[in-house]
Amino acid sequence: MKKVFAGLFIMMMGLFFVACSGGGDIKGVIEKAKAEGANWTEAQWKDAYKEAMTACKPMLKEMQELQKKAQAPGVSEEDQMKLFGDLASLMDKNKDLMSQMQEFEKICKENPTAKKVSEDEAFMKQLQEELGVNFDGI
Repeated sequence: MKKVFAGLFIMMMGLFFVACSGGGDIKGVIEKAKAEGANWTEAQWKDAYKEAMTACKPMLKEMQELQKKAQAPGVSEEDQMKLFGDLASLMDKNKDLMSQMQEFEKICKENPTAKKVSEDEAFMKQLQEELGVNFDGI
């Protein structure tokens, strides 16, 4: 049963990475991407990704803490359920930013240059290091 809860927890965290959320606001990035993104260079898209992910940083940090707690040895099923509830609360608290990040991701998928940036593993690794977060496992 513990593995089931841990698996569900990790899946929810994966959803968060795609949707993202945090303490910032990426409306400005979205508006710029809509208006000017078709003409942006790879470097400009990288800057947009950095700005968007910086808005997500507080959320990513909190998610990583919840993940560590859920995967700690000896965590009871009851505690895992509480952590799952904490994750749901975190999701609810950040629903506006999550929808903004989903919109940003949609824009990026529709632009070939932005899509290339999103699939650039070296850039994503560098971004993780700059932000001090680890996207792996989220």
